[in-house]
Amino acid sequence: MAGDPKECRRNAARCAELAVTAGTPQLRTTFLELSRHWEKLAIQMEDAFAKLTESEAIESSVRESFGKTVELFSNLGTRKESAAVRLYLEWAANAGERAAAAVDEIARKFYQAMQSRWLKLAASTAVAERADLFLQTREFRIRLSPSDLCPDCHQLMSLKAVETTAELEEHTFQCRNCGSTHTRRFRADDFPS
Repeated sequence: MAGDPKECRRNAARCAELAVTAGTPQLRTTFLELSRHWEKLAIQMEDAFAKLTESEAIESSVRESFGKTVELFSNLGTRKESAAVRLYLEWAANAGERAAAAVDEIARKFYQAMQSRWLKLAASTAVAERADLFLQTREFRIRLSPSDLCPDCHQLMSLKAVETTAELEEHTFQCRNCGSTHTRRFRADDFPS
């Protein structure tokens, strides 16, 4: 059997030529029927190649999305993902397995699309969680920083003293490099209760 639509079309043309020169009507009918079958096979093969190309493009897109997700996790320094991210990654893996096992082309495309969406959701959730953690950490660092940069030499300062009153808390920092001091004042209602 031919493995190329062009070869199938050549065989269809050859059968059509043989039908013209056939000595009997029965032989002519047989060659014309063979010609139609070769032409039909060529069309089916072209459709199959188009679907295969489309399926490969979807698979490539899913792999690229997965690669970006893995890269995103490593760039974020995520060592242990949250329960939500883990769940989305499990669902993406499940969709990938179902896509690989799907016999029907429509089902395979559906599961590949779902895998891509679950991976994107996992990445998005991880980014949101990391941003939230960063903002919370930054907020408390601003309020309760154990060290600060020296306004004179821009080197690291250490916490020297903390004075507290009912309305105010005062943090005094001393530069390790030049010895200068810097004071930060916080109102009592700036701190979480």
